[in-house]
Amino acid sequence: MILQNRQFQCCVALTIVQQLALAASTYLIALAGGSLAANDVSRTRYLIVLFFGFALGAYLIGSLVTYLTTRLKNSLWRNYVLETLETLKFDQTRSSRVDQQRTIGWLGGEAFSTLEQAGEFAVGTVGIYCNVVLTFAAFALTLGAGITAALASAVLVSLALTRALRHRIRRLARESQSSRLDALVDIGALWDRFLFADSRIAARARKRFVGHAARYFAKIERCVVTEQLIACLPIYVAIPLALAVMVRSDTTDPVTMGMIVAVLPRSLQLLGSIHELSVSNSKVFFFVEKLRNLAGFVATLEVQALEQQIRWAAIRVTDLSTGLALDAHAFYRSVSAPGIARGRFRLTGANGCGKTSLLKLIKQARPEALYCAQDVRLVDDVERASTGQRQVRQLEILLSAALPTTLLLDEWDANLDAANAARVDRMLEARSSALLIVEVRHLSAADATGISRELLASP
Repeated sequence: MILQNRQFQCCVALTIVQQLALAASTYLIALAGGSLAANDVSRTRYLIVLFFGFALGAYLIGSLVTYLTTRLKNSLWRNYVLETLETLKFDQTRSSRVDQQRTIGWLGGEAFSTLEQAGEFAVGTVGIYCNVVLTFAAFALTLGAGITAALASAVLVSLALTRALRHRIRRLARESQSSRLDALVDIGALWDRFLFADSRIAARARKRFVGHAARYFAKIERCVVTEQLIACLPIYVAIPLALAVMVRSDTTDPVTMGMIVAVLPRSLQLLGSIHELSVSNSKVFFFVEKLRNLAGFVATLEVQALEQQIRWAAIRVTDLSTGLALDAHAFYRSVSAPGIARGRFRLTGANGCGKTSLLKLIKQARPEALYCAQDVRLVDDVERASTGQRQVRQLEILLSAALPTTLLLDEWDANLDAANAARVDRMLEARSSALLIVEVRHLSAADATGISRELLASP
């Protein structure tokens, strides 16, 4: 997902160049310290000028890397959202309300934060490793192998700790993502309970959310403890070793001492970089696991067995042009193939018999059909209106546009008064000669037919 991204590859290349420039500046300042100790002022001045030139170049490149990293993070999330929804596209077995809430919570919450952090982490990790390795090279050239090896031991300790704790890191990554998604999904329930329920129901929703949030926070805190263990222990090992090497060497050469003093600030920066590198080592497994979970998210959604949810004998299909009743299963087989090209058909039956599931099965069979329900928004300019007005406006826009061959309507009249229901009914009747309309009405068949007959004659 990230490694093959061209923007990431460009960021990596520029980061390597930036770290080469920083390492060169470290080497130059060490040489400048030695020249100053040897009283070679002219050479010291020249090396300082070079130092600032390399440092300037490094920071200019760093600004470009920051900009490109931001673009990388943006593109990763955008592409992931589109790829996830493309995977779900037309898959009616994963179209439940629960799947919708979890997918929206996942894409807007966990996926957004993970990809934002992962993009920056990936580029930053390359930069940290380049920084540490190239700084070690500069130290080896100026301070010798002993002190450099002592400091480098921190990296080995960090890698060993990360490997030893990798299973714990992966488990915490999975559990933190899962618990965060639970908390995010609860927010929608909190909205309904806090705004529209009484105190007792709101309190239960609050308790549920607090429990999920507490579990998420506990996982994050454990991640931080593990991360800091891996980050700090290597420093506690490397500094005493470096001091021991320096004491045993008992250096008295002023040029060498001048070089050591010159790179002391850089040594502190190196220790900070080793700390960051250790944190990065711990997060490699963390982010790999989280990215793996992103890739497998769709498979975690609830899969509905739509056909098994339908009681075929309980559903009545009526051809509104002839008034004939059709067998529901036979009707489904007909519309699943290019058999019925046009006409208007109504599904009726008791609540829970599977009328909505049948509509979704037809949508599955006819991917280019339009499926309209009360909670489905297919047009953008109907938000600032009442529920009934939105429903009417949406149907008007769809019916006046160039429609596909099939229109599936699930209780389109649920929030409409009789006059608006009759008006939409007339529009549907007029278009049924050109396309296939399959509808579920909120009213009973007898009431719907009665109202339609009474109001169709009205202007």
